[in-house]
Formats: sequence, C-alpha cells, structure tokens
Amino acid sequence: MKSLSAVISLLAGVASSVGVGAALTALLDPYLWPSLLVGIPVGAVTGAAVAVGVYIALASRDAEKRRDRVTGADSAGTRKA
Repeated sequence: MKSLSAVISLLAGVASSVGVGAALTALLDPYLWPSLLVGIPVGAVTGAAVAVGVYIALASRDAEKRRDRVTGADSAGTRKA
C-alpha cells in the first residue's frame, strides 16, 4: 500500500502544482509581465505541500486500519464481536 499512497500523493501534487501555477499565471498576467516567473514557484511549493499532506493522510489512515485489524477494534475504538 505504500507504493499506491506514494503514487496517489505524487499525482495529487502534480495536479495541484499545474492548477495553481496556471491559475496564478492567468490571474497575474494583466498586472505583472513576468507572471509565469511567479506562477511556477508558487505552484511548485503548493504541489509539494499537497503531495506531503496527502501522503501523510493516507499513511495515517493505513496505519489505523492495520492497528484495528491487529487489535480487533473498529474505528470508534470498541472491540468487534
């Protein structure tokens, strides 16, 4: 599951990077001539933050599922019958 989490987080990071970079470039284009020079770094930072956040969220969810499987508890912490 680690490789699937890594792939999903990488795709989310790339998608958000492209989206934020393109949107910021389009918004700043009428006001700032090097708008692409602003959009690319902001998009890259956003993409990296999203990728890390998604990976952490998926990894903690997977760890909780493994813990519940071992202890026999459900998500509320009560034991299954």
